[in-house]
Amino acid sequence: RPRSIALHLDREVKKRGFERLHWDASYKEAKHLALYHGHAYFKALITATNERGEIRVQFHVVSDGSDHFERALKELIDTLNAYGQPHPELFFTDNPKADKAYFTAKLHSLRAKQAELDGLCCLPVAAPELPVLELVPSPCSQRPSKSTLRSSRCTFSCARRRMESGWFPWTPSGTRPRTRAA
Repeated sequence: RPRSIALHLDREVKKRGFERLHWDASYKEAKHLALYHGHAYFKALITATNERGEIRVQFHVVSDGSDHFERALKELIDTLNAYGQPHPELFFTDNPKADKAYFTAKLHSLRAKQAELDGLCCLPVAAPELPVLELVPSPCSQRPSKSTLRSSRCTFSCARRRMESGWFPWTPSGTRPRTRAA
């Protein structure tokens, strides 16, 4: 009977720490797996990966409720504590506004990092003095109607008038660029 190294590999992945956790729900896989009388038993497959793309948490859920996450998050925290690894500081999800309160309550490291980032946003920063830009009005006063927008004649006539009047948007102060003598 051949020996399997699956248990060894699982332990080695658990030993690798991570700083970021990417949480995602896949609804396509669950629609086709474990059908019972033609209906899907699971609603979604939840997958959490680290910054290297390694799966750290994966489980099926039967509804969109976050109460299904509790056991998986508790086991993740227990594993991190057992191997002496730091808890994740950054957390990515497809719906951060709705998920923020739940995950910051469950993962205390996220709450500490959020407090640190919130403190950085209020530092006084001296804004550099920005130059004032002058707007040069366009000599083309023609306002095309919907019917003339379909034809390119309006565009060409407006561009021709701009060239004849010496107004070029790519030159400073609307001055006319030098032309070669023929």
